[in-house]
Amino acid sequence: MTNQNYFKQEYEEFLASTFYGKLNKKFTPLPYCKKYKLLKNIVLVASYIFNLLSGITASSLLYFFVLGLTKSQIAFAITLVIIALLELLKRNLSGLTFKDYLMYKKIPLLLVVTLITLSVLSILSSYFGSKELVFNLSTPALVSSVEDATSSLDAQIKSINQQIKDARETRWSGTTTSASQKTITSLNKQKEALLKEVIRVREKVDTDNDEIETQHLRKLTINANHFALITLLLELLFLSSTFYLQYYDFRSFIEFNQVERPVATNKNNDYLLPEEKTVATDSQNISMPIDILQGAIKNAKSNLSAYQSKLKNGQGTVSANQKGINRWKKRLKELEELLPDKPLDTEDESITDKGSDNGVATLF
Repeated sequence: MTNQNYFKQEYEEFLASTFYGKLNKKFTPLPYCKKYKLLKNIVLVASYIFNLLSGITASSLLYFFVLGLTKSQIAFAITLVIIALLELLKRNLSGLTFKDYLMYKKIPLLLVVTLITLSVLSILSSYFGSKELVFNLSTPALVSSVEDATSSLDAQIKSINQQIKDARETRWSGTTTSASQKTITSLNKQKEALLKEVIRVREKVDTDNDEIETQHLRKLTINANHFALITLLLELLFLSSTFYLQYYDFRSFIEFNQVERPVATNKNNDYLLPEEKTVATDSQNISMPIDILQGAIKNAKSNLSAYQSKLKNGQGTVSANQKGINRWKKRLKELEELLPDKPLDTEDESITDKGSDNGVATLF
């Protein structure tokens, strides 16, 4: 009877399956720049959309203001230039501000004040501009016409006036007959009643129109406030998106590179915060925060493990995998040389040992 290791056979079949290839690709550690590239692109497109919407709402307020001063369509060109400069300056300054914050954990006061001023100006312009946009583009309230409401009554009054005129022209020996006089008296009573009805209808139509216009104005105000709040939210989303774009670049940079900072030599410690833990080397005259160094070491170990896994499972060419292993071993050694005498946590050391002895931890 032949001894067969069915578990080994199943294991080898699993390694050769497409499903394992998908799993291996799914769970292979990726650098931050590749892992979140799609999110970064979405945020980038969204930031320009927020920029555009902010400019449109802010321009409405500026346009109507300039139009009132110039009484000319040149207001459109003036508005376009000012809003384009404002949004471009706001985008660039926000990027610089967030970049400096991520790098140095502090921001120049002048840069902060300028950005806050531009942001407040943009937010207020968008807030009130959106309201102006709603009121100017909305259709007016549909009110009833007083003339239409009283047209039938006016026609009756006009007819009665004609009958009175005809009755007065009915004379005998130069004087109005008694029958004509009675007809005139009756017609005048009808006319008086109709005039009272005209007044009543006019008052009712005016009251109804006032109520319609009041409700319309109330509805416009609510819509304008909602639209203004949405534009305010878009402004905040724009600042959030610009911050993430800077964070993405900074996070991707520090994952593969040492963040070099001049060691502060003056008593004010301009470049490094006093409470910040750093690892410094005199030979290179650089300084690196300990948390960044630890993150770079963990990333190097993950990439080293990934290349060892590919080499063991026969994925890719042997030369390419071996070059990757050598490159990340060299990188890991360089980073570990920057560590202080106190070692990192034992969990990271055990991962390195396993990767060195076995190539990679097996799936089973």
